[in-house]
Amino acid sequence: MERKTPKTDPNEPAKTPLTDAAAAEYLSDILPELVRVADRGGLDMVAYLLEMARIAAAENAMKSNNTKAG
Repeated sequence: MERKTPKTDPNEPAKTPLTDAAAAEYLSDILPELVRVADRGGLDMVAYLLEMARIAAAENAMKSNNTKAG
């Protein structure tokens, strides 16, 4: 399955791309709230998948931080 390139707005200023570490940290910060929303909405499978994504993002962020330190 190919990744689709997001469409960009030519009127929007260019953004600095996120590094893998920054993306992982950001996702590990916001995913807990999405898990809570899915739980409250009774979306058990969605909550489970978001929790798995949160764990993966947190592990990625830790690996990136360890690589920087070492």
